[in-house]
Amino acid sequence: MFKKVLLAVWTFSLEKGYNWVLSKTTIDEKAIEVIDEIHVRSALIKAELKDVVDAAKGFKAKPKKKYYKPKPKVDLKK
Repeated sequence: MFKKVLLAVWTFSLEKGYNWVLSKTTIDEKAIEVIDEIHVRSALIKAELKDVVDAAKGFKAKPKKKYYKPKPKVDLKK
């Protein structure tokens, strides 16, 4: 028994323990989604802060692309 405990302590790592605990709960899926959302939001915030710093330095803003282009209206009455 003592050998098993020593072996467990010797081979235990924090990452393995964390993954084991998360695999035993249903919260792990939610945690992964939150982490992914944080990564996406941090990338967007980083881009926005770069624009703010450039504006504070006096650089002119780059024109943004138009994502919505209205379709030409087709006249069916001829």
